[in-house]
Amino acid sequence: MPDLAQLRAQAQARADKRRGRKRLAGGLGALAVAALLWQDPAYRTETWTTARGEQQRLSLRDGSALMLDSGSEIRVSWHLRSRRAQLRQGRAFFDVAKAVYRPFAVQAGSAQVDVVGTAFDIGRMGEDVSVRLYRGAVDVSLPVETPANVRTYRLEPGMAIDVASGKILRRQGLAEGIPDWAQGQLVFERQTLAQALVAIRRYRPETIVLEDPSLAELRVSGVFQIARLDQLFDLLPQIWPVQVRRDGDAIHIGKAGG
Repeated sequence: MPDLAQLRAQAQARADKRRGRKRLAGGLGALAVAALLWQDPAYRTETWTTARGEQQRLSLRDGSALMLDSGSEIRVSWHLRSRRAQLRQGRAFFDVAKAVYRPFAVQAGSAQVDVVGTAFDIGRMGEDVSVRLYRGAVDVSLPVETPANVRTYRLEPGMAIDVASGKILRRQGLAEGIPDWAQGQLVFERQTLAQALVAIRRYRPETIVLEDPSLAELRVSGVFQIARLDQLFDLLPQIWPVQVRRDGDAIHIGKAGG
């Protein structure tokens, strides 16, 4: 028959074994949590699109605000350690809520914009990308010459960076605030008619045809509501010797009497 000392020793051995199993389970659990955080998986994904001529204001679940321009598509994913967006086409304005431990990143083509809390817009057409900063600071990472050679540019308010045909152009001294398009406006300050029509075509479903190339250099100034761009076509014959003709799904702009 075992004595008291032996019984205590056996009980202690069983207790030590249980504690060892608990420590092992706890260690494995901690490793699993660490691995999950390192992988940073998405737990929710949302996608929004706008048709031509449509704009959409969105309030994201982290308190950030998003304005999606005409003909745009964006995918936003929520992760344990980050917030990510992918602009697949079009243009978007972001007013990002600050969250130090969950940075916000936007991917547009080969460009990536990393922010904490700031206001900026980003546009994408194919592989051409434009980023403009209105408040705070952002880092824009771009491949230079080769995809593996990535360079990061810091933007401050009033600065912008454009990527067109593989070339990188930095601009500064731009107006701060909220972009005109995000306020539902197109603002022209002595832009050529050809330049103005490029902006207008983004919002109109019709085909807009400039019939006489000599009209392309006419200068346009004014503030126009995106929802009422028909006013611009009504105004043109009043300020220039041109005629505007609507033909089904097309708008033709030609010389008066032509």
